[in-house]
Amino acid sequence: MITPEEFRDGAADDFANRAPIKFDQGRNEHGGGSILDCPNLIGAIEEEIVDSWHYVKAVRVKIQEAIAHLDNLDGTKAREFLRKLIDAVR
Repeated sequence: MITPEEFRDGAADDFANRAPIKFDQGRNEHGGGSILDCPNLIGAIEEEIVDSWHYVKAVRVKIQEAIAHLDNLDGTKAREFLRKLIDAVR
């Protein structure tokens, strides 16, 4: 089992690795300007939050579906189903 500190450090490392790449991609998608020049920064944040909310809800549904189906699957099918679920949330 992962410790809280390992989770924290892993999450921070993952963010540190991904954030610059994602920032640069977003900047390029929006014309290369400064994020500080975004005319509706609060609106952009709200849009990102709404997108994030839907991603979280989709993962919740996938997990609930997996739990509902696991009892009805034999070991091989359960492992295959879980592999697909893991791939979907990566």
